[in-house]
Amino acid sequence: MERCSGADQTEVYVALDYPPSEKYKEGWKKIDDYLRLKESQNGFKKLHVIRRDRNYGICHENGNYETLIREIKKSYDRYILSEDDNEFSPCFLEFQNKCLERFKDDPRINLVCGYNYVMDFPEMYKNNFYLTKWGCPWGTGEWTSKQHLLERFCSLEGLSSILKDKEMYALLKRRDPDSIEKIVTMLKIGRIWGDAVKGICKVIYDTYCIMPRESMVRNYGNDGTGDHSKRLNNDQNNHYLMQPISEETHFEFTDDVFTYEPIYLERHHYTSAFMPYTWLRRIYKKFVFKTDLFLFRHFNYIPKSKYL
Repeated sequence: MERCSGADQTEVYVALDYPPSEKYKEGWKKIDDYLRLKESQNGFKKLHVIRRDRNYGICHENGNYETLIREIKKSYDRYILSEDDNEFSPCFLEFQNKCLERFKDDPRINLVCGYNYVMDFPEMYKNNFYLTKWGCPWGTGEWTSKQHLLERFCSLEGLSSILKDKEMYALLKRRDPDSIEKIVTMLKIGRIWGDAVKGICKVIYDTYCIMPRESMVRNYGNDGTGDHSKRLNNDQNNHYLMQPISEETHFEFTDDVFTYEPIYLERHHYTSAFMPYTWLRRIYKKFVFKTDLFLFRHFNYIPKSKYL
């Protein structure tokens, strides 16, 4: 991000979590040493490093990521989020800041995504950005004023209320049935996936996110070494590592009339092609999900275990 246009006008906050056990301390120390060096010499307006004195973890209400966002929202009306495994195009910050300003009063838009999937665009579509419900959490811009929609469901109790509400359940089942499985999984393991909740809210509130036509983010977090994603096989991981990203230094909107209506495009989806599950395992997982959903909707009970 330091090489992005506008970095010298950007304040950056890094929340360094404390290691959960002794085996992670060596890696944590290397990161801490690197950040101490960058604090004294960097290309940002200011770099703030918040060092946790205990392990906060992730994917729960008081996690490291979640706590940082709460603190940021007290001082800023908009912000850009990223984990530590993303590489950015030089125009990434300009794209984010211009979208955050342009769509700040548009109730349809509640997220700006820097990543874009490999897409097949209609020939008539000439814009360098578009509206979609898909989204991706790899480098996102958000508005503090629009977070109340998300906060309603960003807890285990909030997610439970979706499955118990007949109208919301029917809406998700009709428009995005995969989201129901995500809700059940989060309830099973007792963790909140913020990106999944954002996607669910887009369906419930009929809102959209802005994505660039050409991706501005390259993600390195699919090798299984982190806590937030599964390991992908080499073909799938290499797809993300080799996917081209924009090399443009600056971003300007191309205002074609089609921009302002949501467009639905065919996404080249690599997950289904390369997932290592056997068909028997897929069938078993679906059976467990259906059982868990039935138990919760009729008896308010979900076994606390992970899927295979």
